[in-house]
Amino acid sequence: MNFGKRLEISLQKKKMRQKWAAETLRMSDQQLSKIIKTDIQPRKVLEMAEALHTKLGVDKEWLAYGVNIETDEIEILEGNDLLPSGQKIQAPSIDQQIAFRVDRTIMLPDLEVPRGTIIIARKNKPPIDGDYVLAKNNSKSILIRKLLYTSGGYKLCALHDESTYSDKDVEIVGVIAEFRVVFP
Repeated sequence: MNFGKRLEISLQKKKMRQKWAAETLRMSDQQLSKIIKTDIQPRKVLEMAEALHTKLGVDKEWLAYGVNIETDEIEILEGNDLLPSGQKIQAPSIDQQIAFRVDRTIMLPDLEVPRGTIIIARKNKPPIDGDYVLAKNNSKSILIRKLLYTSGGYKLCALHDESTYSDKDVEIVGVIAEFRVVFP
């Protein structure tokens, strides 16, 4: 994750506008927009991080270099209804993410997900071809599948399950960002 993405996350988390950040950093809104939308690493990244640290209270090392990642506690959800389990897990501070505990071993095309694994999924990230997603089918069962785009939309695939689901059969809950295997 580059500086621009970390800056964008910080602004969203603190509910601050990009225009405010541009004024704080003494640059035009267009210059800041270019930094956020591209992989440009500004020359004065530490000074920028320091200024935003002072105003926003974000970790300047994380903002500048991606170290000391900020985390939040998020509730672990279980079952087909995604009910709270009463347990929480530390996860990177990103808006709109959920944690889900897998209740059985799942075989995916190139991955085995053991029972008890915690899955962190981002709800607001649009999926791309090859992403693993958390989805609900028409019977409201939770699915963990690999998403593959086709000419008519997409399909969700598992390894041993011959059934595939099309975009008409499921609702994507989130794009999986992380698997955390929990050993008994």
